[in-house]
Amino acid sequence: ISVLTYGVALGTAQVLRLRSYRPLVLPAALLMATMSRLAFGSVMERFEFDLIAYPVYSPIFYLGIPLLNLLVATLRRLPKKGR
Repeated sequence: ISVLTYGVALGTAQVLRLRSYRPLVLPAALLMATMSRLAFGSVMERFEFDLIAYPVYSPIFYLGIPLLNLLVATLRRLPKKGR
């Protein structure tokens, strides 16, 4: 969780061209904590989501995005013609 909070704060600071990411850490953590509590109304809703919806969309994140990253990295390292 701390790595995600750091990533959100650092990425936001870079996008906003701030000198330091540190002022954004606490607001990012509070926002993440609030959103995690609002995602599901109860524990049973979370269990139902894990059983029904998660197996359907998780391969996109576990296979699709890494394979896309590998493809882009491979294409970027191809030798350029004419050089």
